[in-house]
Amino acid sequence: MICPYCDQGIILKARVKHTGTEILICEECDTVWLDEVSDKSGTSLSEFMKSQSVNPFWSELEITDQNSDMS
Repeated sequence: MICPYCDQGIILKARVKHTGTEILICEECDTVWLDEVSDKSGTSLSEFMKSQSVNPFWSELEITDQNSDMS
């Protein structure tokens, strides 16, 4: 699935290593969703990670699916 925010990046499934929280993230613009991918519900990686009390770096994520078909 292509990101509805940037129209370029692929949406990946990932897990925050320190909390175990499952997320969906755009590989290009770093927009994050917790469930449904929508152009109205995403948040930035830095804001999301701040809410989790984790540094806002990709190294804090474990990619669990690189070919996400989530809608």
